[in-house]
Formats: sequence, C-alpha cells, structure tokens
Amino acid sequence: MKIKTRVIGAALLLALALAGTGWFLRPWLFPPDLPEGILEGYGRIEGTEVTVSSKVTGRILKLPFSEGDRVGRGELVAQLSADEITERLAQAGSRAASAEAQARMRDEEAGAQLVEANARLRATEERIRQSLARVEVLAHHAEKMRLDYRRDQELFAKGFISPRQASLSENALKLAEGELQEARAGLAASRAEMDSVRAVRDGIARKTPALLKSAREEAAAATAAKDEIRILLADTRITSPLSGTVVTKAAEPGELVFPGAPLVVLADLDRPYLRVYLPERDIGKVKLGEPARVYVDSFPGRPFEAVVTEVAKKAEFTPKDVHMPDERVTLVYSVKLEIRNPQGLLKPGMPASARIRWKPGVAWEK
Repeated sequence: MKIKTRVIGAALLLALALAGTGWFLRPWLFPPDLPEGILEGYGRIEGTEVTVSSKVTGRILKLPFSEGDRVGRGELVAQLSADEITERLAQAGSRAASAEAQARMRDEEAGAQLVEANARLRATEERIRQSLARVEVLAHHAEKMRLDYRRDQELFAKGFISPRQASLSENALKLAEGELQEARAGLAASRAEMDSVRAVRDGIARKTPALLKSAREEAAAATAAKDEIRILLADTRITSPLSGTVVTKAAEPGELVFPGAPLVVLADLDRPYLRVYLPERDIGKVKLGEPARVYVDSFPGRPFEAVVTEVAKKAEFTPKDVHMPDERVTLVYSVKLEIRNPQGLLKPGMPASARIRWKPGVAWEK
C-alpha cells in the first residue's frame, strides 16, 4: 500500500514538472498565432560597450565604482597619481615664463635700438642742414672777399692803396677760403656719418623681425610644451564619456596602469538594442524605421518600444544561443532593434523576444 502511494505521488510530481516545463517552453514549442503583418524574433539584450582606459602612466588613487553601478556622463571614473606630472608642469611653466620674458626683452631691446638709431639719424640730418647753411654763408663771404682782393690788387697796381691795405684783403680772402674749406669738410663728415647711421638703422630694422620671430617661436614652443603637460595632468582625472552601467571593473586602486590600460567597461543602457534573427522568407518584409516591441521575462506583459535600425544584407547560420520556433531554419538574417529604455530596466544579457510590425495599422496582439 505504501509503495502504491509513493508511486502515485511520484507520478503526480512528474506530471506537475512536465506541465511546468511545458508551460515554460510553450512560447518556443508552440509560438503564438501572430496577426498578419507582425513578425517575431528572439535574441538577447545588448548594450553599446565603451572601454574607459588611461591615457597616461600612473598609480590608481581612486576607482569609486563597482560592477553594476550607474555612472553619469562626466563623473569621475578614476583618479591617477600626478606628482611627477605636476613637477614637470612646474618646470615647464618656469621655462615658458623665461622664454616669454626673453622674447619681451629682445622686443624691447630691438625697439630701443631702432629708436636710438633713428634719433642719431635725425641728429645727423640736422647737422647736415646746419652745415649746408654754414657752407652757403661762408661761400658767399669767400666770394665777397675774393672780389675785394681783386679790387685791392688793381688799386695797389695803380698806386691808390698801400701794400699793407692790399695785404689785409689777401689775408681776409685766405681766412674766408679756409673757413669755407673747413665747413665743407664738416659737411662731408656729417654726410658720411649719416650713411653709417642709416646703414646701422637699416640693419637693425632688417634683422629685428627674424630675431623677434625666433624668440617668439621659442616662447611659443615652451608654452606649447607646458600646455601639453597640463593636458597630461588633466588626463590623470578620468571621467565617463557617457551615462551607463559598469559591466566590467578591470583594475583596482593601488595598481600601476599604463597608457591604453582598461579601467572599466561601461554599457550604454539609455540606448540598448536587441538583435533578432528572421528567416529568408520574412526578411524582405522588414524595413528600416519600422516600429517594434520588445518583451522580457523580468517584466511580463510590459512591452518596450523599439525601432528597426539595421537589416542584414547577408544570411548567416542561426547563433547557438538563439532559439527559434522553427529549428529547421538554419540560415537567417539579423535585424537590429534600438529600444527605448528611459528607466534603465533592460540590462545586457537578458533573453528577449520582439515583435516587428511591417504592415501599418495592424494590432500588436491577435
């Protein structure tokens, strides 16, 4: 009797287990009868993943997030040590300040040299004008003395004046001609000086742009080196490029990381997508931009709105992790659906089914 009772109990448990399994597998073994104009596909929720890595070498001081944490755009993902870079920045800042000061000094020196050369040139030109005026006066005076001398010589020859008076006019002529010759020599010296000063001024004006350009380029290079190091310092503070969820934490505080070393992997959950697979007989019905609905077991009866964003052009074999109602279908086409997920309820890896409406106005349910 006890054996019979145990057999009956085991049979009941087996029947219940088969019933539960059948109910769970019912959507796969007996797909729902869909309305005309609706296609159904299966897949897993995926998210665009971004690997956040380091651009510089440093030891991790902070890594505040763990796997599964939500991260906002611009939030600190990791902070690296920056002592060495800070020291390099200070040195580069000193070099840049020195180069800028040197450029300003050269600019000021060149300006002062030009001002001095122009002042000397103007002074020489003024002396030349004065010398020309003096030469003109002395030439007029010497001509008068020459006329007086000739007149006195004629008077002396006729005996109208004494030898002393004739000698006085001769001495006055010699004095006037000597002064004129001296003034003309001073004028020639002033003109030679003007040529020399002008040559110096023109040389300064010619060389100054190149010298200033070189100094400014040195200052610009030093400033650029400083800015480059400042960027490196900023790169020790690593922020999230998007709002998402940490799916992989690849490092820990205290570790030494190098450029390109991954720190965390983020999944963009604001725009998850589902890739479903349709047989060749149905793929021609699907077009970009057509509406779809996505269903997951975690939220039964709640559809998530989606849209077709990609339709494969080539067929492929059915992926092993995707079950289709018709297992005889081996060659399928993938269709990518972008899903609206404003509350972040959908997570990568969730199995999901999707319905695509390829005929406008058709009801989603029969």
